[in-house]
Formats: sequence, structure tokens, C-alpha cells
Amino acid sequence: MSSIPVQTADRSWPARRASSEFSHAGFLVAETVLLALLLVLTFLVKHILSKIAKLYSFPSGHVVHATAVFGLFLFLSTQIRRPIHPLVIGLIRVLLVAAIILMPISRILEGEHWPTDVLAGLVYGGFWLVIAAHVYLWARKRWPRLLARDER
Repeated sequence: MSSIPVQTADRSWPARRASSEFSHAGFLVAETVLLALLLVLTFLVKHILSKIAKLYSFPSGHVVHATAVFGLFLFLSTQIRRPIHPLVIGLIRVLLVAAIILMPISRILEGEHWPTDVLAGLVYGGFWLVIAAHVYLWARKRWPRLLARDER
């Protein structure tokens, strides 16, 4: 008895895509829960500090922005496939890392923030850095024609 070959559709691709989207959705839910916890913690600490010392420096906004923005630039510098020159990219990366490291130190040494303010700023800025990196990677896959020539 001869068997007749039957063509079957490849059902693994939709399953892989759904699995990938599910993992991204789970990651976004986890990030949202983390953000909610950070906001509650920030509110509680600000409330406690305002009662004790009339201070509103939690978290350090300078550190949040330095971590998020310079960290995103650092992340994007790793996405370049054909850099201008390795020394130039290396110098830019060193300057970005130095800015991220020196900002918290300067805020404490100037007496503008407590170490807890700076630590919370690093965590909060790191959170936004992770969000921005994931949005970039998602957009990169979603709209590949929008990438620069050296990123394709």
C-alpha cells in the first residue's frame, strides 16, 4: 500500500510568535508592577521626609535622568553595526559611563542629596532605561525600514 504525501502547514511560526509576544507581555506586566511599587515607595518616603525634615529630594532627579538618558545613549552605541571608528565609539562609551558614575557621587558630595536619594534615582533611572531599550528593540523589529543604514 503506498502512502500519499500530505502537505501540512507550518504551525510552529504562529506558536513561536505568540510565545514571544506572551513573554514580552509578561515582561511589561512585571515592569508595570515594579513601577507601581516604586511610585508607592517614592510617595511614602516623600511623605515621611516631609514630616521629619521638610525635604523633597527623593529620588534624585539628576541621577534619574543621567542614568536613563546616558544609559540609553550607551545602549544605542552598542547597536551600531559599523561604527565610525572604534576609538571614537570607545571614547563616547567611556564618557557616558563616567557621567553615569560621577552624577550620583557629585550629588552626594555637594550635599544636595542623601545616599538613599541617589540609590533610588539609580534604580528609577535604570527602570526607565530598561523600558526605553525594550521599546527600541520592539520598534526595530516592527519597523526595520526606519533604521539607519549602519543599523541594518
